[in-house]
Parts: sequence; structure tokens; C-alpha cells
Amino acid sequence: YSFKDCLSHPLNFHGWYLDLTVIKDDSVEDEAKKDEDELVEDSFEEQLAKFINQVVKSNLDMIPVICHKLEEIFSTKYPSCRVYPYGSSVTGLSLKDSSVDLYMNLNLVPLNHEILVAKIKKLLYPCREFKQVRVIPKAITPVLTFIYWPTKTKCNVCFKNALRVQNSLLIKHLISLDERVGPFLLLIKCWAKKNDVTGAKKLSQYAFVIMGIFYLQQLSPPVLPPVCSIRTDQLVINGWACSFNDKDWKPDNRNEMKIPELVTGFFRFYSEYNYKDYVICPLMGQSILKLLFQYPHSLPDAMNSYRSMASDSTGFYILHKLMSVQDPFELNINLTSWMSESSVQIFTSFCEVAADVCNDVLLTPDGHFHFLSKLLGRMTIPEFKIARG
Repeated sequence: YSFKDCLSHPLNFHGWYLDLTVIKDDSVEDEAKKDEDELVEDSFEEQLAKFINQVVKSNLDMIPVICHKLEEIFSTKYPSCRVYPYGSSVTGLSLKDSSVDLYMNLNLVPLNHEILVAKIKKLLYPCREFKQVRVIPKAITPVLTFIYWPTKTKCNVCFKNALRVQNSLLIKHLISLDERVGPFLLLIKCWAKKNDVTGAKKLSQYAFVIMGIFYLQQLSPPVLPPVCSIRTDQLVINGWACSFNDKDWKPDNRNEMKIPELVTGFFRFYSEYNYKDYVICPLMGQSILKLLFQYPHSLPDAMNSYRSMASDSTGFYILHKLMSVQDPFELNINLTSWMSESSVQIFTSFCEVAADVCNDVLLTPDGHFHFLSKLLGRMTIPEFKIARG
């Protein structure tokens, strides 16, 4: 018997007979159908606004509270302690499940990591606001992870390299220069997450965002300026100039591409990019021959700081990796140095598939209406395209 048949017979409950009548409530089904119809009728811009509202982390006002609380705790031992947010919570690209990244400047001379970790544990563990406190001592510099319990916010704290803060402020500024940049970066970031393109031993989310920015820089006309055109030397950290002019930037000719076309172009660009011979260089906003890094004097003048810091052991490893993405400030860093050749091939294969999917949907009538659903569906790549080793 079906569940409905069972309910159509009287039920005996402690001598009482109960007659049950099944009533179909069409309102729920009608409401779901209404929502589906409304989504189909929404323009791309309306769909995009709803999507961003669904995926972007909204409770960022708690970050200053967390920073202040940490400064309170650590200032008992380190009076000059300051805590700064960096990463996606600063750039505006933070997804709802993203952790909050923090940089803690203790204003100390180099300290033994084991001693520092021991002091961190001793200071933070008694505080009831912080739960699941863990330290990763084997990292190059200690990384502290915890949950700020009042808001259930996952946090990661590093104690080295203030350049991370400046990188985040730079990305935030570049996003502010054109209303398309933020949504564009969010879409490709969500695509990467959906298809496991970013993560451990893959592209970092930061490297992926930098690649998105570089693509927008090299378009003709460009959507974003090269970093060298806005960089200043007012702030120098570890020998690298990392401040910038935060005034508006207007290109001579505005690029009129819409977001779906920009996303499609991004995938096509990186599916065909010559990783073997070129370095992705957001500082210049254009690709630089890897060969030039063997002879630093031949590099553009904007890389003077790289020239002065280059040595037999600094920077030249960039030539020995298939994919090379140069950090916009710390010029001797390849943001994709851990990417193997097979990882690069998998990435380019995903880009090729995504470019074809996006291009095909845009060629159909009303393609913009279906662009988001096609882009954010899980994609697969042919097994034969994955190199072994």
C-alpha cells in the first residue's frame, strides 16, 4: 500500500477511530513555480545581483571587533601590537564560507618561532571568545587559527609579511575603478571553487584573482591600468615599493565589453596562453619574456627594485616553472611556483571547456539569460587531456 492508501483508512488509536483526509496544498508548488519563472524572466544583471547577494560574506563589520580584541590580549606582552585584515575580507571578494585573514604586527626583531608559538598559546587559550585555537608551527612563519565564538567566524592569523595587507588594498582599489571588475572576479572565483581549480597544490585564490586582474589589464582598450602606472615609493616594505595612487583612473578609450564577454574572454585567454615562454606580469600589465629574467638589466625600468635585489639565489627560479605569475609588489615571487605541469594542463583544459560553454550559450538567442546557470554548473574535462606525472 502507498502512504496515501494507508491514510485513507480509519486508524485505531487506543479505541478511538480517526478519519484522516489528505489535502493537497498547491500553494507551495505554485510558489516554487513562480520563483522559477521569475528567475528565467530576470535579466542577466538582475540574476547577477541576486547571486552576489547570496554568496558574498555580509557580516564583515565584526572584523574590527576581532582585531581590537586581539590587540587587547596581545598588547599585555607586546605593547606595539597591531592587527590588520587582509585578503578577501578587504577586497570585497569574500564568500560566505571564507575565513577571515589577519596580519599581526608585533613590532619585534626576528624571534624564535617556537618561543613565539608558546607565548601565543599562553595568551589566547584562556580567552572564552576564542575557540578551537590551533597553531601550525611547521609553517615558515607561525599561523594561528581559531573561531571567534560570538560570531562563529573562522580566522587565520599570520605574523610575517605586511605586503599581504598592501596587496589586498591594491586589489580593493583596482576593483573600485570599474563597476564590472568586482562581479567579474567573483564569478570566476566561484567557477574555480565549483570545479576545484583553486586549493592546496593548485592555484591559490590570490593568484587566481591576480590572473583575473592581469587579463583585464592587457585587453585593448584595457579595463584596468598596469600597477606600475599607479605605484609610488611612499611606502617600502622589505625593499619593495608597495604604495599606490588611489585616485580614479580613466583610460583614453573605454572598454565596452559586458561581464559575460569578459568572463568568456578570460577563459579563452588562459586556455591559449604561452606559459612556457612568458611571465604574467600585473606590474607592467603585459606579458614579459622569461628569457629577460636571466638578464635583469634588460627588464623594464619599473623593475628596478627587482634588478637591485636579484642575485644568484633570488628570483631566477621563476624560469624553471611552466606557469609564472609575478606578484605585483614582491617581484621575486612566483605566485604559482608549486604548480606542476600536469596541474597547469588541467587548469588550461578547464579554461578551454569553460570558454566553449560560455561562447556557445552567448551565441544562442537570449544567451545572457542562461549565462550564469551554464557558467556555474560543474564542468568536466576529457581524461585524455590530463598529462601524467
